[in-house]
Amino acid sequence: MTITTLETSSLYSKVRCLAWLTTFSLFLMLLVPTVVSAQGQGCSYLQNERFMHLGGEFLLPVMSTTAVSGDTAVVGAPGSSTFGLATVMVFKRENGAWSKIQDLIDAQADICHSTSCPDNGLGISVAIEGDTILVGTMSGYAVVYSRPSPGVDFVQEEELYPPFPSSQISGFGVSVALHGNHLQGVRAVVGALTNTNENGGGGSVFSFVRDSNGQWSDEAVITHTNVGPIARGPITPGDLWGSSLALGSNRLLVGAPGRGNSGDVSIHTVTGGAWDDGEYLSDVASTPQGNGNFGTSVSMDGSSALIDGNIYVTDGSGNWNLQKKLKNAICTDGLLLLGRGDIDGDRALVAGVNDSGTHKVYEFTRDGTEWTRKSDLTNSLGGFTDQSVDLHNYFFGYVAVMGGIALDGANAVIGDIGLWDPSTNDFGGVCIYDLDTPVFKSIFKRGDANGDGVIGIADAIRMLDETFGQTERNCADASDANDDGTNNIADVIFTLTYLFSNGEAPPAPGTSEAGEDPTPDDLGCEQ
Repeated sequence: MTITTLETSSLYSKVRCLAWLTTFSLFLMLLVPTVVSAQGQGCSYLQNERFMHLGGEFLLPVMSTTAVSGDTAVVGAPGSSTFGLATVMVFKRENGAWSKIQDLIDAQADICHSTSCPDNGLGISVAIEGDTILVGTMSGYAVVYSRPSPGVDFVQEEELYPPFPSSQISGFGVSVALHGNHLQGVRAVVGALTNTNENGGGGSVFSFVRDSNGQWSDEAVITHTNVGPIARGPITPGDLWGSSLALGSNRLLVGAPGRGNSGDVSIHTVTGGAWDDGEYLSDVASTPQGNGNFGTSVSMDGSSALIDGNIYVTDGSGNWNLQKKLKNAICTDGLLLLGRGDIDGDRALVAGVNDSGTHKVYEFTRDGTEWTRKSDLTNSLGGFTDQSVDLHNYFFGYVAVMGGIALDGANAVIGDIGLWDPSTNDFGGVCIYDLDTPVFKSIFKRGDANGDGVIGIADAIRMLDETFGQTERNCADASDANDDGTNNIADVIFTLTYLFSNGEAPPAPGTSEAGEDPTPDDLGCEQ
């Protein structure tokens, strides 16, 4: 039967009027943003050309440390001395596709792309800023690479050493950070876990600067001696002061996850090349207490910092305030952080496991001062399979000490050491997302058209308004109540029958728990 425009309008008006009279109060509910799960083509998987063989023994992660700047990503695979696998790889995006363009070579140790090469732990930490790369080693120094322009290879420029005998320093290179550019100069900071020159023998941070002529020089040794109340006592190696770093134009964050029973972060500023003694974040802002390991992961962009899933902001006077605990937006018991995250502008990534035990990397975005969970990044195997689901899910975005998550703009680089190739028994890889143009699988409740988490008459009203163009569609998958792959009046009728005539319940993922659509179709929550 053909329905004329007049008849269609009349039918719409009658049904909508009836629905409004029935549920006026429900229709006034606020809409809740839909969370989506990035999958499939949203991630570009890049496998190492030389994987670590399992051989019945797992020693150190492959492709564990990551950094990204624009369309260039750096991935460190420190490997182990048993296999001699240390290497650092550079990836570049061209015409929308990522590919490896270079292996970085450490001339001094003669690290090369061969299993016969010695291993100095090259890649234990990595950082990139524009055309400069800084790589930490487990051998007491860090290596600087640079390129004159984006179209050429990186070349080794300098090796940075602490201004003390190696016998007095250990763990130099466990963490690195960069800030600046070729024209205005570059500052590099390198963390060390112990320094016997300092009271307590705990860690130190060493600052180096490169002038516009390309000359590197020591700037300062940043210590913890005078940080915080004297009653805290000296920092010891167990405090892990300096194991994580974040560097801005004139500010440095230093993580001390082993400090006390909670961990802490110290904040330092530099003026004219002189670094101050700093202060502990716990002395000036709210920090977690009694949970341990606070400061495992620190990152900073401008006046915002991400520390273990907590967003801190500073005002023009240098006062710090806790803006948001992102983990509280993930699950009822709070996110069990795996110690990794990064922030860039109004976007943040945090790795963790939710109440159901699923390991993911969570994307959050900020509007004003409000943070919203936007998407859940999950692994995409890219033709490979897992050794086990638990192994792959456990390691996605996770590294025990070093950083496995990097963010710059829309580019997210996530280490995934659980990726396994059964044909060779090799594993390790890195996942790179373009967060602005991902391919999504929706996380939704079937029939929950308005996104308030409850299936009711308000959803039928929403579907009706969407069908007749009275409002934009909130989530096409959710509005596809009968799961036929289309959005039309049949979804409204299906919903009303379910609600008032004991009709069939909406198909999977159902109405009680949000989930992905098991039925292939062209719908999603981005249309």
